[in-house]
Amino acid sequence: MEVSDLATFMGHSEKIHKDHYRQPLATRDILQISQYLEAVQGNDQHAGSESSTESNIDDELYDDQTKDSDRDEEKENACLGINIQYTLDETQDTLHHTVEHTDSNKKRKRSTSPYGKTKRIRWSEEEQEAALEGFAKYMEERTLPSLKDIQEIRKRYKCLSKRTSPQIKTWLHNKQNPKPKKRKAAEQKAAKQK
Repeated sequence: MEVSDLATFMGHSEKIHKDHYRQPLATRDILQISQYLEAVQGNDQHAGSESSTESNIDDELYDDQTKDSDRDEEKENACLGINIQYTLDETQDTLHHTVEHTDSNKKRKRSTSPYGKTKRIRWSEEEQEAALEGFAKYMEERTLPSLKDIQEIRKRYKCLSKRTSPQIKTWLHNKQNPKPKKRKAAEQKAAKQK
């Protein structure tokens, strides 16, 4: 009767339930054997003599094998409950790992440099003029010099010796492609909306 109630609750017939949700025979056999072994261990601890224990075990084995299908269905229902709980646990684990995986995939900006703190030093007027004069050809062509070319020009202009070649190249790039100022961009956006 419990199987039919469960099948009705799940929204299908008993036949579908028995065909799809019953445990395989091997699994049921393993479950029964493990229950027998547990019963044997429990009886060995409490029984006084081996012969009475053996006869009790034989009686239990005979009784268990001759019980009707209701007993099997009860075990199956109990196992079904275990399987449902196992499935729920697996689903929760999968969801948890999915959330972790999704969180770890989000790109995070580094708040500090991997090389430690960097002290930014504003470019002096002299450095800016020297860089613009030395790299005038590249500024007109809107291209960037190679690091080798930057090294040569650094040797000619002593005031640029404090700057590294990548710093100079970045400064030139920023001069060629200036970022729009936030305030100006906000004003332009407001003007478009009017």
